Amino acid sequence: MSILAIASGKGGTGVTTLAISLGASFVEHGLDTTLIDAHMSLPNVGIHLGTPNVPVGLQDALDDPTKLNDAVYHHAPSGLKVIPGLLALKHATQGKQRDLLKIPSLVASLSPQIVLDCASGISQETLAALAIADEVVVVTTPELPAIIDALKLIKRCQALKTPVKGVIINRIGQHSHEIAASNIQALLEVPVLASIPNDAHVSEAQAVRHPFTYSHPDCKASQAMKKLAALWIN
Repeated sequence: MSILAIASGKGGTGVTTLAISLGASFVEHGLDTTLIDAHMSLPNVGIHLGTPNVPVGLQDALDDPTKLNDAVYHHAPSGLKVIPGLLALKHATQGKQRDLLKIPSLVASLSPQIVLDCASGISQETLAALAIADEVVVVTTPELPAIIDALKLIKRCQALKTPVKGVIINRIGQHSHEIAASNIQALLEVPVLASIPNDAHVSEAQAVRHPFTYSHPDCKASQAMKKLAALWIN
């Protein structure tokens, strides 16, 4: 089993959208994959996939491992397995972020590939998810504030001794003042794995509650994501 954390130093970079579509792309390439919403305080994966209120979620399975099977849901069209978080406010305030450290033993036999959708920033919740990951992909947009926050996150990963696989630059082409991918790579000192273009089809996919790689497989964003997944697996 390999645990891949998708994280960002700054909110609003599209981590959840990319985590969902990368997981679906892994499945499309034949890799059994489970996506876990590791943002326990503000979970969004279920919202993105049209199941915001589930009867059993990650928090239940962490409290009682016998509930794991009930916490696993299937996005039937794409084949992606999903463990969403619970939306109730009590789960955002009970300070159980360190329970994320139980995930490796909890899901050890579930799928060979686990993808974590992490909370943004460098909160204790984020750091707990990064600590259990085998490797991390950092998401940024091509603007300086997001890049600087990505650098801070990379430094925290290094302190945790969690390898950073590289960075995904999201929403390329949205603004004229963007920083070039080559400069981002030089600033962050990790490889740029993919540049995902700003693509209206991504918002359309969110509206119909599907991974954009599934609902709009031929759009430019999907092609970039599928290329990354193929390189990852091969």
